[in-house]
Amino acid sequence: IDDLSTAIKVILCVDLVMGPILTPILYKPGKNGLWFDMSIVIVLQASALIYGSWAIYSSRPAYLIHYGDSFYLADHNKVDQNALVDSTLKLNSFDRPKIVSAIITGSPEEKIQLALESLAEGKPIQFQAKFLKPYQIMDSEQFKLPLNQQLLPLQYQDTERYSGFHVVHHLADTIVIVDNSIGKIID
Repeated sequence: IDDLSTAIKVILCVDLVMGPILTPILYKPGKNGLWFDMSIVIVLQASALIYGSWAIYSSRPAYLIHYGDSFYLADHNKVDQNALVDSTLKLNSFDRPKIVSAIITGSPEEKIQLALESLAEGKPIQFQAKFLKPYQIMDSEQFKLPLNQQLLPLQYQDTERYSGFHVVHHLADTIVIVDNSIGKIID
């Protein structure tokens, strides 16, 4: 959903283009304040590099959480690593995202109470670390889209061959199409 390569390209362009473009504009041999001007360029470049790197690092996906009939993409700042019940789900700094399930147990009344409490806290229930468990693959029925097949592109309307699931992210939502005959994501 987030295109990391684009963000990295922007950071590189800013740092590799900003300095070389500003240098000839500001550099005049013997100019008073030349060191000040050049130090400003260096500080701007360093600031852009540090901010861009931090932005990429803090918004990288950490978990793909299966909850209900959808998957939710959670950035590192959405799930409290210290509150995870299962230590195998903890991520190191540069680990790939993990696929997990949000499992809420209890009676229907208890589940409703938990949902209301999570709304009051402002933290969706599927992002609460105490409910995350290792993902267990179920049968392909879990990927049957609960939406009108007519909304899908014509080539994917064969419900026997294709299925899909909803991926939710704060920036955008998408439907992922799975070819059941080969068991792979195709779109």
